[in-house]
Amino acid sequence: HWPAIRTLALAAFVAALLGAWALARLPAAPVRLALAAIVLGAVFVPARGFRFKAEAGRLILPFGLLSGLFNGLAGMPGPPVIAYFLMTPAGTAVARASMIVYFLATSVFALAPMAAFGLISLRSLAAAAIGFPVVMIGSALGGRMFRSSPEAHYRFVALCLLVVAAGLAGMRALETL
Repeated sequence: HWPAIRTLALAAFVAALLGAWALARLPAAPVRLALAAIVLGAVFVPARGFRFKAEAGRLILPFGLLSGLFNGLAGMPGPPVIAYFLMTPAGTAVARASMIVYFLATSVFALAPMAAFGLISLRSLAAAAIGFPVVMIGSALGGRMFRSSPEAHYRFVALCLLVVAAGLAGMRALETL
């Protein structure tokens, strides 16, 4: 859904700058813990079956801003956008394709502010290079599973992954407190 992707990505780019600035200045553990709590709380809205009756219009912007903030602060732009697309009337194929394009765009956009604030190291670049094949394998496996799954299963798995992401972010935050 190109109009939503454009609005979400633009808002996320702007908010990622603020998030990266805040990450460079705030203690990471409490920020991660707060983000984990927000994600966990936000899972309940689409999990309860809430959906927009039509295109979200002006509501797209706050989801993009939150996504960018999450990206700048914790490198996890997904939860707000996943929640948004789970609540839109678009089908799962459109939602999934839109999220793939969106996540590629936000990953590229996040590099500039992260580099500007000195948050990219040789170690993180090496980890990204090592992790890239795993991401590609996961993407291929996810595509295969998506094609053979009903919409309700896709929604359930997406919500479960949001809970897992919140839990992992929370555990990581608690480890470093």
